[in-house]
Amino acid sequence: MMPGGRLGPYELTGRLGSGGMGEVYRARDTQLKRDVALKMLPPDLALDPDRLARGPVPLDEALGLGRQLADALEYAHERGIVHRDLKPANIKLTPDGEVKVLDFGLAKALVPEAVAAAAVDASPTMTGPAVTRAGAILGTAAYMSPEQARGGAVDRRTDIWAFGAVLFETLTGQVCFGGDTVTDVLAAVMHVDPDWAKLPAEVPPRLRSLLRRCLAKDRKLRLQAIGDARIELEEIAAAAPIEPDTAADASVAQRRARWASLVAALCLLALVAGITIVLSGLWPQPRAVSQRPLRLSIIHTEGNEVGAPAISPDGTTPFWSPDSRNLGFSLAYGCSVRPQTEGP
Repeated sequence: MMPGGRLGPYELTGRLGSGGMGEVYRARDTQLKRDVALKMLPPDLALDPDRLARGPVPLDEALGLGRQLADALEYAHERGIVHRDLKPANIKLTPDGEVKVLDFGLAKALVPEAVAAAAVDASPTMTGPAVTRAGAILGTAAYMSPEQARGGAVDRRTDIWAFGAVLFETLTGQVCFGGDTVTDVLAAVMHVDPDWAKLPAEVPPRLRSLLRRCLAKDRKLRLQAIGDARIELEEIAAAAPIEPDTAADASVAQRRARWASLVAALCLLALVAGITIVLSGLWPQPRAVSQRPLRLSIIHTEGNEVGAPAISPDGTTPFWSPDSRNLGFSLAYGCSVRPQTEGP
């Protein structure tokens, strides 16, 4: 970082100073043709792995950070101060894990909306990530509220919007509104809804609802006081152990179990029916035996003795021999046997 060097479109012209958290350089924006100040992290901080971004913050930790952040904003709002540039870079943690909100450089005292609107109308509009000219678009694009992005009057609801954007990023590890250019980011802020699908599955419904209320584009529909967010986060953290939507999951599981039982029962019935049909085709069935009575009569000539007749084993043909091998009858005596199907 020497004078004459370049960093993207910026040409370094000199070093302005340094502090505990960074070094500041004067540079010339070769695209916009104006002087700018660049603040760089010292190498020992830029290369410190403990200071790098590490993705989403665990839910229980995110709830604690969000509650402390809401508490800090509530303290400022109660004293009539709007931060107007709330973002992760302006939120620090002490070694004890206490949240500190820094850089109130763009903060302003709360004034009646009509007065603020008149000041905006009387001043030029300037775009950029952090412009400090009064009445212009102020703040960092990715965390600006829609009214702030339009250069309109702002109040404490602007900080509530930024709070929602920061909390969303804390839970997902990704910015809520992004884009390749500042214009793209501002367009997303004003016209695109957050990608709620990025929220982890374990984020409870109450927290999702709070985020939606903080990030309502119409500030009349937005959460009206940051203290309400603090209370909500405290109640969510104090609730039952943080899990996914267990009630909904249990309901789905019960429905799936009922369907599985029904399908299993139908499969069992179909299996039994199939086995029955197969067995009925293989197993020999007994022949039906006629239950119609068979009546017989013996007619012979008078005076002749026929003797005791023997009925065949199946009961349909008379005069069989006792061993059923021969049929016995006598023409000499004029005996005949015939089946009788009706009458006595």
